[in-house]
Amino acid sequence: PILLKRLFRHSSPPPQVTIALLKTAGSQRSRRDSLENPEIASILEEVADVLEIQNENPFRIRAYRNAVRTVESLTTPLRKWVEEKRPLTDLQGIGKEMANHIREMVETGTLGFRDELLAEVPRSLIELMRLPGMKPKNSRPSKCPPRKHQLLA
Repeated sequence: PILLKRLFRHSSPPPQVTIALLKTAGSQRSRRDSLENPEIASILEEVADVLEIQNENPFRIRAYRNAVRTVESLTTPLRKWVEEKRPLTDLQGIGKEMANHIREMVETGTLGFRDELLAEVPRSLIELMRLPGMKPKNSRPSKCPPRKHQLLA
């Protein structure tokens, strides 16, 4: 905005100039907006939790949990790995799919896969997971009818 005022002191800039400037400003992520390792680990943990609620493949859930441990243990920001185009699959517990997820989070600040999963799960279940002592398995809807001792309580 300040630059535009200097360039166009006596008149407003043409619309195409304003649109072009907004597009370039919006497409470039600053280093400050990039996700850091703890945020990436948190998102991957949330994906693992939602997959567990959905009773998905336990090996896939474990892959996300292993990736969380790897990301949390790193001393180098993953942002640097992506900027330097280093293969993320060199990290223990990071496969091709996980590397793509991490790259997406570093470049865009979000993970589309997580957004899709969260759309499938009721918000109340996600809130239940955040309560102390509640694990994803505890917050999963039961497929079995309650037992007698559960009805009496």
